[in-house]
Amino acid sequence: PWLKLKSYGVGRLFSDEETLGPDFIAGVVAGIAAARPWVEFLNTALESV
Repeated sequence: PWLKLKSYGVGRLFSDEETLGPDFIAGVVAGIAAARPWVEFLNTALESV
């Protein structure tokens, strides 16, 4: 069996106001935390191949 090359990505756009606001870092951290279960699932799936 061959593992096909696939690309997956997660993204979120921030407005200029959000980027310059005091809660920008917290928003980035929240986005990373939200994506973590998905990344862990992909890692587990690849480890079992």
